[in-house]
Amino acid sequence: MRAVSCLAPGIPERLFETLARVVGADVWFQRHASGPEPGDDPFADGRADLGWICSTSYADQAWAAGPGVQLLGIGWVPDDPDAGGRPVYFGDLVVPAGSPIRGVADLVGRRVGCNDPISLSGHHALRFAAADAEAGAGS
Repeated sequence: MRAVSCLAPGIPERLFETLARVVGADVWFQRHASGPEPGDDPFADGRADLGWICSTSYADQAWAAGPGVQLLGIGWVPDDPDAGGRPVYFGDLVVPAGSPIRGVADLVGRRVGCNDPISLSGHHALRFAAADAEAGAGS
């Protein structure tokens, strides 16, 4: 069995190595993006039998003609008070200590760094929240 993780190093490689060992898989890492690029399907072409990818990549893969992926319906529960004991997925906004920025609305008109364009929490969610904040600032 072959496994791919597109979520390292954001999530430590050791976790995926351990999970792969438990299920008897060899794991390889794609580090340049949080999922396969559109049109690249390591599940359909046999490079991977199991994978950890960003939800945006899953949606791209699932909507493709003849998708090679399906969800297993499992997830871990983060040991984080923001998770509330639920299997949730979220991103964090990080600013320098002492920054006057307190939320997404404070980022309107500023330059920010974010995850790769495939990442839902680290790119798209921030982009949508910024667009909503900008729309609210104009009213």
